[in-house]
Amino acid sequence: MDTQVISLLQEIRSALWLLVAILGLFIFVKIIRGCAVLLKTIKIRFDERFKIAARCLFDSGQFKSLLSYCDQQEKKYPHDGYPFWFRAQVYYQQEEYDKALENFNKVIDIFPTWEKEWVGPYIEKINAKNKLSRVNNT
Repeated sequence: MDTQVISLLQEIRSALWLLVAILGLFIFVKIIRGCAVLLKTIKIRFDERFKIAARCLFDSGQFKSLLSYCDQQEKKYPHDGYPFWFRAQVYYQQEEYDKALENFNKVIDIFPTWEKEWVGPYIEKINAKNKLSRVNNT
């Protein structure tokens, strides 16, 4: 009888260790998922920080600072379209249309869905101004 009890207790112990291991793995996976969500949230907030700061610089007319800030952001994140977007808007405001077009086209390369609603109107205005300028020069 004692051997049966000992054998049963050993089986229970093995089952408990398996249960603890499965529970530990479950908790580990939950922690990893939580960390991934946290990192994604931090990245989104960091991305928002650039856009907010860039918009403030643009709205306050600090174009030179904004261009420098865009250059820094582009070096860190070359596939981020926002530095090109804000740079294009600065050049558009300064009537440097060739530079504006260059940056608007980079925005389209990165964000093709922006062409119709966001970038397209600027490009149409630039093309109209360039066409008018050519007519006036002849």
